[in-house]
Amino acid sequence: MVGNTDGNHERDTISRQREQLVRERQRIQSIGGSLLAIHRIHITGNFRQVLSADYRDCENKNTYPE
Repeated sequence: MVGNTDGNHERDTISRQREQLVRERQRIQSIGGSLLAIHRIHITGNFRQVLSADYRDCENKNTYPE
């Protein structure tokens, strides 16, 4: 059995971190969708893409929506 080399270990660590970030993003998006539903705010289409575009625009200006 061959142990992980430093490169393999680093790659595995990055892969696990990426998977954790994806799961956390999905969890937070689910919470956001639930909050919108609770407040009876109906969004058509993919609101996540709209929000992402808004934040990308804000990052360019170093300001964020309230």
